[in-house]
Order: sequence, then C-alpha cells, then structure tokens
Amino acid sequence: MEQYFLGYASLEQQRWMVADKVRTDAFAKAIFEVVHPGDLVIDVGAGTGILSMLAAKAGAKRVIGIERSDMAVLAKELVKKNNLQNQVEIFHGDASDLILDEKADVIISEWLGHMAYVERMFHSVIDVRDKHLKPGGIMLPSSVNVMLAPIDDGEYYKKEGPGFWEQDKIHGIDFSSFTKKEHEMGYSNLLHVPSKFLLCPGQTIHYQKMIDARPGDEWCMSSVDFTIERDGTLNGLVGWFSTELSHSTVLDTAPHLPRTHWAQTYFPYYPMKVKKGEVVHVDYQINESYEGSRLLEIILRIGRHEINFIVT
Repeated sequence: MEQYFLGYASLEQQRWMVADKVRTDAFAKAIFEVVHPGDLVIDVGAGTGILSMLAAKAGAKRVIGIERSDMAVLAKELVKKNNLQNQVEIFHGDASDLILDEKADVIISEWLGHMAYVERMFHSVIDVRDKHLKPGGIMLPSSVNVMLAPIDDGEYYKKEGPGFWEQDKIHGIDFSSFTKKEHEMGYSNLLHVPSKFLLCPGQTIHYQKMIDARPGDEWCMSSVDFTIERDGTLNGLVGWFSTELSHSTVLDTAPHLPRTHWAQTYFPYYPMKVKKGEVVHVDYQINESYEGSRLLEIILRIGRHEINFIVT
C-alpha cells in the first residue's frame, strides 16, 4: 500500500486532525446544515468515521464512509460502539471500486492539504462525484480558495529560512554562500505566521467550485499585484486556503484567525526593500510535483528572481 495510506492508518495522525477544534467544529456545523433526514451520504476518506457518524446524527438514512487505509477496521468498530451501524457503512477500499445502486444526496470529504491541494485527494473526490452524486446534489466542501500574501517577517527568514546562513560566523565558519543555494533549492515551511508580518492583505491565486471542477483544474498559471501597506523588507510570502463548507460555514486557515493543524505555508524569498503604496507584481504557477505524487510545485517570480518551491 502507498506510504500515504499507511500514514493515515495511524491513530496519532487521526488524533492530530480530530483534535483540530476549528476544523472539526466547522465540518460538524456544515454537516448539520446540509444533511437532511432520509439522505444518502458518501464520505470520501472517512478516517475514524467521525464525519460519517455526524452525517448519521444529522438524519441521514444511509452513510457510506470510504476509507482505503486500515483505519477502516477501527472506524467500523467505532461506528458499532456508537450504535450507528444501522446507518453507517465503512467501505474498506479504493473510492473507484465503490458500487452503489442509488445516487447520493451529499458527498462529504475532508480532502484538504496544505495550500489546499497537497495530498492530491481532489481527483478521487471528483471521481466519486461523477459516478455517484445525483443531479442537484451537494458537495461539502462546496468551494476552495487559495490565498497568498507578501510578508516582512524579520524573524522566520533568519531562523527558519535561508537568512540563517548570513548570521555571524558559527564557530569561526562562514556559511553565507549557502543563502543563495538554499533559495535555489525552493524549500517551503509549514509555520503559524503571525498576521503582523503581512505587508498587505492576502489575495486569491486560485478559486475552485467543487460541483463542476474537473481533474487538472487545480493547476494554474497567472499573476497578482500586491499594494504594500507599510515600509519594510519583503523577505517571503505566505500561503493558505479557505473553503466554503456550506452557505453559512467557511473554514479559513488565514494567519489572523484561530490556528488549525494546516498552519500556513511559508515561502522564503530574496529580500527586497518595499515602500508603502508600492505595487509588487508576482507571477505564479501551481503544478503537480514530480518529486512526489502527493506534493505540489509552486513557482513564484518577482522581478528577475524565480523560485520553484516544493510544498509538502
């Protein structure tokens, strides 16, 4: 089995997600809003089965939780322990192998990774939608919005980024030549970035509605202009996502909001002085990564500098 699925068979990994109160509460609220008595619900990537069981509690007549990893075994036990076995079925296998004789009213999936698309569950969810969602059915989440903003962190660049190598000599050894080399390697970090570091508000770099998304729609190439709101040094960018789970519930992983297990994605960049009112033009691409089937490549270009980042 792919290492990715072996990881999700770990209770430590599942605890990390279930314990994310912002995430779990948002999905619970949305499920009780969109699931109605008598509905057939499919949960893609069910994990512990928590969202499947919440759908049952919301009134679904039948819920099929699809889980490819061996966590499906424990999910079945948990469903029985909570006396929901008459409503919730855990399908242990690949989503593409599911066969149903009726269409679903709602498809639920917590498929989101860093910058939304890391983990690459997007295609599996779309495949289930095309095969099993009835016309007029509901997707939860219904849309995803990927964001980007320039930052002057003054801290992360020197501690968590290439600026580390520019500090005073370490035991008499000069590492400063590594700064440019680390930039060229394109390392991104997962950090909780304080909102005070932002040089201006974030802007959307990719938006997708799940009801009509197609495989490949997540890859894009465009540009965005940021109007700087204070003098400073642009030495990085930060990325995150928000997702509309239902009409009244948005799960947002922005720096100024309560923390989630996704944190934000920090992209260290070649430092440049910026002035209030200055417009910074950023060209970007979001691509599939050839370094790993579940990873992303994000290319960022400002002026003459371009960095290919791998997002894990």
